[in-house]
Amino acid sequence: MIRYHIVFKGHVQHCGFRYFTWKMVKKVGNITGWVKNRTDGSVEMEIQGTEDDINDVLVRIKKGHGTIRVDEVKMKPIHLIPGEELYQVLR
Repeated sequence: MIRYHIVFKGHVQHCGFRYFTWKMVKKVGNITGWVKNRTDGSVEMEIQGTEDDINDVLVRIKKGHGTIRVDEVKMKPIHLIPGEELYQVLR
């Protein structure tokens, strides 16, 4: 298991990005964390799961959908949160 803090830049607000991300996580399954908008127009995420599952989600997100466009992804590994159960879409 691993956990990442990720910041997405591009056209990622006011386009359904957080909901799209939630759908991609649900397709892969076995992932926890959260996603929320930042005041600078980027979107922030923490995601926890296996390296393979997280990579699968990130590939799907980077492809985008509709008006979603990811131009930059910054990610760093962070400490696991034991017992986390939900993937949350926050404001």
